Amino acid sequence: MRLIHTRTGAFHTFESPHDVPYAILSHVWAKEDGRTEFRPEVTYEDICRIQRKHAAQAPAGCVSIISQLPDKIRCFCETAASQDLDYAWGDSFCIDKTSSAELSEAINSMFNWYRCAAVCYAYLHDVPSATTIPEPGAHSPFYQSAWHKRGWTLQELLAPQAVVFYAADWTIIGTKHTLATQISEVTNIHRDILTSQRSLYDFSVACRMSWAASRRTTRKEDEAYSLLGILGVSMPIIYGEGGHAFIRLQEEILKHIPDQTIFAWGSYLRGRSLAFHSPRLSRGAEGAPLASNQLLAGSGSKWMPHHQYLFASSPLDFRCSYNVEKIPQDVFLRTANASLQTRTTYTTTPYGIHTRLPLVRIASSLSGMQKGDATYIALLACKVKGDSETSGDNFVGLVLRQTQGEPGSSASEYLTGALIDPPAATSSTIPSNYSANDLYYRIVYLSRREFDICVLRSESVDVHIPYRPSPDSYALQRDTADHESLYRLSFASGSFELHMSKWSQVALEATGYRGTHRRLGRDVRVIDIENMAEAEPEIISITIGRCECHYGEREGFLSAYIDVSHNPGPSASARASSTRHTSTQDHHIYSWAFYNSTASKDFHMRLRTRDITARLVLKRAKGSDDQLSKYILGVDIWDAPTVVSTTCELADSVTLPPDVSMSDQSSRRGKSVPLELAKWNSDTQDPPLATLHTPASTFVNGKKLLGSHGPSTTTDYDGLRARAAHVQQA
Repeated sequence: MRLIHTRTGAFHTFESPHDVPYAILSHVWAKEDGRTEFRPEVTYEDICRIQRKHAAQAPAGCVSIISQLPDKIRCFCETAASQDLDYAWGDSFCIDKTSSAELSEAINSMFNWYRCAAVCYAYLHDVPSATTIPEPGAHSPFYQSAWHKRGWTLQELLAPQAVVFYAADWTIIGTKHTLATQISEVTNIHRDILTSQRSLYDFSVACRMSWAASRRTTRKEDEAYSLLGILGVSMPIIYGEGGHAFIRLQEEILKHIPDQTIFAWGSYLRGRSLAFHSPRLSRGAEGAPLASNQLLAGSGSKWMPHHQYLFASSPLDFRCSYNVEKIPQDVFLRTANASLQTRTTYTTTPYGIHTRLPLVRIASSLSGMQKGDATYIALLACKVKGDSETSGDNFVGLVLRQTQGEPGSSASEYLTGALIDPPAATSSTIPSNYSANDLYYRIVYLSRREFDICVLRSESVDVHIPYRPSPDSYALQRDTADHESLYRLSFASGSFELHMSKWSQVALEATGYRGTHRRLGRDVRVIDIENMAEAEPEIISITIGRCECHYGEREGFLSAYIDVSHNPGPSASARASSTRHTSTQDHHIYSWAFYNSTASKDFHMRLRTRDITARLVLKRAKGSDDQLSKYILGVDIWDAPTVVSTTCELADSVTLPPDVSMSDQSSRRGKSVPLELAKWNSDTQDPPLATLHTPASTFVNGKKLLGSHGPSTTTDYDGLRARAAHVQQA
């Protein structure tokens, strides 16, 4: 452990944090916001540079560099020295972050370093001065401080025994004990932890996760790394893995902590809202009905893809789990001895987490969406502490939906969560005033009576539960917000800008093309691309803007048109755009292939002397906000081959949008049909449709989620229907 001397500014290394008493700093790193003068945090290399310069220039006998340090670090050292502490530690300047080994060791040891410190100084740079102790409920600078909202400061609050809060001018606001009520109100952390009346580890994993739900970190990986000490686990530090770090954190928790509250996150259903019902158990143990309303479950995979996995994707998923408590395994075994005789263990497999859980089946409904999936409740060894709205504690059940295998077989696979009908539902359809988010639940709260009946009727079953999405699915979920901003123009936007990417300009100029920009009204932009190598150049006009159809007027859908003309001018296609487009209309960017925060599509065009393909790649520019929408368009142009494929393959992999139907499609899958398109006269005939090709995409509720760049783009749906008819006749 590297410490700085509070009087000289020299670094000293110690084997253990118990070797010397030291002060430790908790603070929010400076961020450039464009409004105030930005002063970056001082680093280990910065202080080493100051030390070398001082050694070379300082007069004899002058050994201290404290006065040369930035204000925050200087005041920190001076405050520690005034309290008879010779050593101090800060995360920004005592770790050599150029060494990955040292950084990994520091992150895994940091909670212990804060725990062993003689005192922790929490420096709140956005609290101007400590004039009075903030009263509970007051909207004072203390309550609004960014310190309460950062991920790393959570362990810096919980680990040390003594925490002293300082304002921006280094006047004392109070201590963790004197401000316990205010801190508890801001952070939702139980007051008994702050006053050392209860241990951190008395609280469940889900509860500890919930404390981090409203906190943010600069690096996605730090959502997991900042919780290592709080959860009592360690793991390798791999910056660059993104959200997968939080998955690895939960894997480590399963290995070392017997606490099933780790599964108790997401949307929950209270038993009093929709009562539990089992089709095999229409009456209770004494013959009385369980409830007047059924719990009706259906598949929810299309609506909430992230919540169908066993592990959460971030601490935010635990925001409603602050009152979930663990039931010790021995207590739960005695309570559920009718169905579970041994302690629950977990094995990670390629098919998900393999374990054994007590399951009880519930009724299924929502025909057309259920698709035969059997739905169960798995009884978990945890409960929800009762509050003023309930008569007592509720037990927790995890909703599981079987997707593969026979019940109880080693091949049984389950996903978590299901769609559940509202109480007033009497048909198999979802009421129009409910959204998928309103109907999807992962967790069910069970009263003591309901839990006892479930225990009597449950069976211990081997299950495999996928615990994380595939890499492609994860990338799609990660970029969902970015993708929406690509195809939808905000109505609050005061301006709309479109620019060609620099790499496109360079690449096009290398092949003789030149691009210019034009404006057509408030929400339409045009890029004209001209081939300067031709005597009579043709203009390729790319028009992007808010569509004129009802989707554009109602939801701000962006559309893109590409035309070839001899003179630049308003796009013919844009002028002729239909006002009755479908949502997946080819011209809508909504129908493009989305990947890695970009939208892309290939367009085939015929010039006078050749055929070309133009690939458009659209992304949101940095600096875009609700007031200004900035887009960057990448353009690639290449010559298309003149010899085209003569075979149409109607394969299983071809997925068409919902508004496109093909006669007898299912009976023709996998059959090659000759279309006799090999020869055509380029002077007198339009080029034929080369192939019936749809990029390898998935349409969910009419929206294309992922796609590859295939040889075809602007799909001729009328042509598809005509050729389908030809196929049927053949």
